[in-house]
Amino acid sequence: MTITAMAHTCFTVADMEASLAFWTGALGFELWSRDPWASPELQRSVGVPGVAMDIAMLKGHGYEIELIACGETAGPALDVEPYRAGASHLAFMCDDIEATTATLVGAGARMQGSIEWIEDDPKQACWAVYLRDPSGILLELIQPPA
Repeated sequence: MTITAMAHTCFTVADMEASLAFWTGALGFELWSRDPWASPELQRSVGVPGVAMDIAMLKGHGYEIELIACGETAGPALDVEPYRAGASHLAFMCDDIEATTATLVGAGARMQGSIEWIEDDPKQACWAVYLRDPSGILLELIQPPA
């Protein structure tokens, strides 16, 4: 068995239109494709009978993100704290963490923490902050030292 490459990272979102506005606007991704999926094969593949998905593929910053909205088949939103097993986040490098944070908050993100200088590992000291996108997805901003 050999893993040959990474394909994408996927997040389920509460409101596809709001998420697309945030991810293509504030985060600078490009909408690559968007399609409804509800085939029996898809339902068997994800192990959720009856699920219908609105799937958007985004490209940007050398990476691919898949956003899924499940409409009427959606369950309640998760609000997983970063210290819980299974929690995940996407980390973005930036050159001005304060301005980038303000832009994301202005576009609908909410603060999870505060902007802090992290020097636990002197080889990788940086400014960092966690935020949540409009669906609660954890995002980290990292600004290396000048």
